[in-house]
Amino acid sequence: VNPAVYERLASLGYSSLQITLAKGAAVMLFIYALSLFTALPVFYTGGYAESVPVLFSTIFVLVFFSVCFFLLIDELIPDAELSFIGASFLIVAGAILGGHLIPDMYFPDWMQRLSDFTVNSWLMTFTFTNIQENIFQWGLGAALCCFALCSLLFVLEVARRVR
Repeated sequence: VNPAVYERLASLGYSSLQITLAKGAAVMLFIYALSLFTALPVFYTGGYAESVPVLFSTIFVLVFFSVCFFLLIDELIPDAELSFIGASFLIVAGAILGGHLIPDMYFPDWMQRLSDFTVNSWLMTFTFTNIQENIFQWGLGAALCCFALCSLLFVLEVARRVR
């Protein structure tokens, strides 16, 4: 949120927790709608029409996790430029180690074991398992990541409000 908009909302009586939650909800709705807008035609033309309900729930969880992650970075690093640089670095590092850019089967043994503990790897496994098996099921990694990030974001926001 722009600092001027933030100050105006704060002067109207909105708490920083309300502003953060509203920002997260707005971004989440926008990204969710955009994700469905781009994914639905691919699913229907690719012959995966029966997996569309699973797609809705899987994309919701992925978008929710992503928004929580970036809100957490925004809370940890209040400077917008540094927050953007930190988020970009984490995205690239996670994509490399998690197997998004290079499949992890091409990694050395030590790096394959390391990629099993990355958030990107958990989310890719979560997505592919749900789409291929046509059922929505929580993987332990995805559930723990979402819970941990949401909890940490809440604790940071409460600590900021107390200050």
